[in-house]
Amino acid sequence: PILMDFHLHTAHIADRLLYPYRQLLRPGPPVPGVHPLALPNAAAAMAWLDAERATLLATQRAAVVLGRHDVVWHLAWNLEVFRRWRGHQRDTLAAWRAALVAAAHLPDPATRSRTHQILGDACSRLGLHQEATGHLDQALALAVRHHDPAQQARTHAMLALAWERRRDDRRA
Repeated sequence: PILMDFHLHTAHIADRLLYPYRQLLRPGPPVPGVHPLALPNAAAAMAWLDAERATLLATQRAAVVLGRHDVVWHLAWNLEVFRRWRGHQRDTLAAWRAALVAAAHLPDPATRSRTHQILGDACSRLGLHQEATGHLDQALALAVRHHDPAQQARTHAMLALAWERRRDDRRA
């Protein structure tokens, strides 16, 4: 758990440096004895993420095996900007597929909607159009069920992009 929490909390610090305006979704506190790296700036954050890319993937896989659902989900979230900027689309897809399973074990229903939305977008970017719209439809249904208009709006925007990528301007 110490190494896992070190990676998670350092990734969280890196994410905040890369994109400080993004919605803040904090992981739980690290276990005692964990001291995340004090990354000084976005360049250092990107360098650390580049160097630790394989290790961070392995950390998420280990968290899946150990049932650390919060770590699985928060690693997907905190590495999203990095992966998008670096074009690691396959990593993104794998991370969010794992996060979807983890989200079913987490208490916040908004987490499930958000996960379907991001996974749908990842699928859409890779041309997995049917899977993309399935996840986005799920995200929208969950957002409606939980009376979350902001999540509904974000999901409608992602659906429009997904349909545009399918070259279906009418549905977009």
